[in-house]
Amino acid sequence: MGALRLIIVLVLLLFNFIGALFLETRMAQYFSLELVLMIIGFIIMAGILLGLLFEARWAWPLSTIFFAASLANAVFLYFNVRSFLVFSGLLFFNLLGLVLSVISIKEEDDFSAETTDTLPADIADDEPKSVVYPSASEETEEPKKKKRK
Repeated sequence: MGALRLIIVLVLLLFNFIGALFLETRMAQYFSLELVLMIIGFIIMAGILLGLLFEARWAWPLSTIFFAASLANAVFLYFNVRSFLVFSGLLFFNLLGLVLSVISIKEEDDFSAETTDTLPADIADDEPKSVVYPSASEETEEPKKKKRK
């Protein structure tokens, strides 16, 4: 299942990069800012893919942050270019990546496989010892001594 999610994230990141590049080429202003953001995003994207490949614990949370930032970048690009068709594609791919990343974080943090409801074997073998408290009338009596043979 991990390899399938890695391939899906790779495809989503590829479509995200292509859509952002398409909208960037149509920008009239802030072109250099968007180019710097895309280069930084590409480097972070390569790090995320390496983390997902090696199944690092930080990869899915970073992927969630990256897809959220890409979603904000898509909104920025839409307000500068006003291309609704490409924006809706970017919105779809970023939301799908965000949902997949959040679900994967939940699966990674599920500790039910590591812990069980049973006791360890050395504790489970011992029978519980019941404690009997003497009543008020028994406290006055002296305990009987055992006979020695």
